[in-house]
Amino acid sequence: MSVKIDRRQIHYLPLDKATAEPGDGFWHVYADRWWSYEPGKGLLFFRKSAQCNSHEAIARKITATCHPDAEVIFVPRVYVRHDCGDYL
Repeated sequence: MSVKIDRRQIHYLPLDKATAEPGDGFWHVYADRWWSYEPGKGLLFFRKSAQCNSHEAIARKITATCHPDAEVIFVPRVYVRHDCGDYL
């Protein structure tokens, strides 16, 4: 079974950018997570929500159900710039 996802609400963060050491500013750090990943595009975010989990089985189930074109990969550290405007 798969869930119909509005692909226009999916955003990608290239893996090389996601794993680069962060610079100045505020950052979200996702440590030791299993990610939904599309080769050539990047790590998946749906409505600004990271598509990852600390449990491999859960990540695989969610990816298979919601993002059937993606695969699941383990990434030790992912850095995402924090935008305070998201919370205003």
